[in-house]
Amino acid sequence: MSSSEPSFPSVADSGEMYHVKPYHSFNNMNLKTSEDMYYVKRITKAHEKADTLNNPISDLERQQAAIFARLKRIQDELDKMSCGSECQESSQTLGPVLDNVKFQDLVIGVDPNSVPLSVLILYQELSRSLKVKPTIYVHSSVEKKPSPKLRNLFDFASPLKKPEDSRLSNDLLLTIIYKNVRQGCSLMVNPEKQTFIYGEVNVARYFSRLINPSYDKDPVQSTLIDAWVDKASLLLYNGNAEQKNEMIKDLDSTLSKRKWLVGHDLSLADIVSWSGIQKNKLAKLVSPNVEVWMKTCASHPMFSFVNKVLSQL
Repeated sequence: MSSSEPSFPSVADSGEMYHVKPYHSFNNMNLKTSEDMYYVKRITKAHEKADTLNNPISDLERQQAAIFARLKRIQDELDKMSCGSECQESSQTLGPVLDNVKFQDLVIGVDPNSVPLSVLILYQELSRSLKVKPTIYVHSSVEKKPSPKLRNLFDFASPLKKPEDSRLSNDLLLTIIYKNVRQGCSLMVNPEKQTFIYGEVNVARYFSRLINPSYDKDPVQSTLIDAWVDKASLLLYNGNAEQKNEMIKDLDSTLSKRKWLVGHDLSLADIVSWSGIQKNKLAKLVSPNVEVWMKTCASHPMFSFVNKVLSQL
């Protein structure tokens, strides 16, 4: 046999095809205790520590933590991009923290033929405690451009806390864009986390909770308010002539017994209902009870800004 041919295990006798040497020998089977039958040397290598064994759950947790870290970095980059080039010039945190939520810029789309009066009222209240910087733009899709008074709407405002010229120095940014929008009004807070909020009534709900984070702590009070707000949305804002008259009758019945629609003070129910009557030009058609209530609302400090707007439009 040449040296290049493979070698095979030796055949012990003619009855065996080949012979393999045993891995263990009886001489190595040392008994450690009297209870052992025999002891065999390990074939695999022993791990130094038991806790170094691969744990699939630990591996998943590490991968999850890495994914969350990457998502956090992406979110931070998107936040920088969403607030514009000014974020690159400053590392300040934008917006106040209200009820554990950080707000940067509230963008409201407004039909120039249907100014959301209730939102202007709530803006007046919001500007008492926060520096709110309002900005108005006109979208290119608007065929009939708004009047100069509409484009400079906030010139009539008298905020308690004056906004700063620099956007980053304010607590809240309020951007109004005149454009053709569904239901006359829309709100966008964060395009990365939500869809549009449509309708003046729903935007007013949002502002009301922004002003008062504990709005829903009294479930009875908040339910009564929301019931009136829903009714105003259905009958005043989106109803026909018959439904609008039905709303006026409901207001008259309630206001014949009390000063405000819910509770002992002005609420979102009053603000939204008052705004709906004004926008539909129904003020001259209401009953004496509703007329007194409307005058009481108009004399409230929260209505000072919207009164000036109505006098100019």
